[in-house]
Amino acid sequence: MLDNYEDFVKAIREEEEMSKTKSLTRKKMKRSDKLQAEGQKRMVKKNITREATDFFYRLRSSKRSIASHPEASVKVRKAIAEFKQKISEV
Repeated sequence: MLDNYEDFVKAIREEEEMSKTKSLTRKKMKRSDKLQAEGQKRMVKKNITREATDFFYRLRSSKRSIASHPEASVKVRKAIAEFKQKISEV
């Protein structure tokens, strides 16, 4: 009888430990916190887009010199198009 009781207590303790690890408590966010996080995301995205635009503007003279070489020109245009696409997906 005592063995059964000890096994029962042990099983209950193991179950409690498992339930603690399964259910992690999360901090509830207020609506204002969510809005702040969304605002920060938008601002970061806007800054990335602005920096990319400036980068492409500075590349203009380099692109002109590369355009004189047909094989390189195609590769550069494809790379720039892919880069712009990836940035727009951010």
